[in-house]
Amino acid sequence: MEFLGNAFYGILVDELPNRLRDEIDTKLGLTEQQKKELRNIMGDICEGACDVVFSRLKEQQKINYIEPVVKATAFLNKAELAAMAETLVNLVSFRKQVTMEAETVGGPIDVAVITKGDGLIWIKRKHYFQPELNHHFFSNYFRKGGENG
Repeated sequence: MEFLGNAFYGILVDELPNRLRDEIDTKLGLTEQQKKELRNIMGDICEGACDVVFSRLKEQQKINYIEPVVKATAFLNKAELAAMAETLVNLVSFRKQVTMEAETVGGPIDVAVITKGDGLIWIKRKHYFQPELNHHFFSNYFRKGGENG
C-alpha cells in the first residue's frame, strides 16, 4: 500500500499539475505568477483527490478484510483461537522465507491461552531437548513428594 501511495502521489501531486500547467501555458501564454498559482491550485486539487482515494481504499480494506476476521474471533473457542494465532505466526514466517526477508519469525512455536478464570494454559509447548533421550529429567521433574512435585 505504501508503494501504491508513493506512486500515486508522485504522479498526481508532483508530475500531473506541472504537465497540466505547461500545457495550459502553451495554449494561453501565462505569466510566471499565473503559472505558479495554477500549479499550486492543481497540486492541492490532486492531493485532495489522492487523499480521498486512499481513504476509501483503507475503508474498503477494513470492511472486506480486517473486520470479518476480527468479528470471527469473537465466536472462536480457546483451542480455535490458539490455532489461529499459531497459523498467523506460521504465515508470517512462510512469507519471510519465500521473499528472502530476514527471518525474524519462525521455528518451533509455543502456544498458550490466557484467561481470567484459568490463567495461563499451554496448548502447545516445545521441549528444548528430546524427551526420549532425557528420561532422567522427567522422572525427577514429576517425582512425587520431591521438590518439584
